[in-house]
Amino acid sequence: MSGKQKAGSGNGGGNGVGGRVVGVVARVMNAEAETLAPELRFVEDLRADSLRVMELVLELQEEFGIDIPDSALDQIRSVGDAIEYVRGKLTAG
Repeated sequence: MSGKQKAGSGNGGGNGVGGRVVGVVARVMNAEAETLAPELRFVEDLRADSLRVMELVLELQEEFGIDIPDSALDQIRSVGDAIEYVRGKLTAG
């Protein structure tokens, strides 16, 4: 084992916010949710282009009823970043 936690195994996975984010990422990136570890980066590791990243942002906005401004895109580079950003937005209201 590498010691890395998978997104569905305790670090944001399951049926809560993290699990829902992972589900959206899996759907948009055409990946298996079980393979999406928090440290995986969208562009470098999942080979997403800018259009795919924008699609992800739109899907996250729709799924959670939040606004993600363009200025936040620099903060959302990995699966874990997306989970934390969405959690923060939901907590902030």
